[in-house]
Amino acid sequence: MKSIKVVKQDGSTLLSKEGTDLDILELTTYLRHERLEYQGNTAYIYLKAY
Repeated sequence: MKSIKVVKQDGSTLLSKEGTDLDILELTTYLRHERLEYQGNTAYIYLKAY
């Protein structure tokens, strides 16, 4: 399991959850994201606009 964090443009966390690589793929498919970043066992999805 990985820690997944969805981060808004201002740097605040919108969503924080545990999930798999498939969960990360689903979130990046449906969210308008600027970039996806991995740090260790954590995936950060930075949103384009919110």
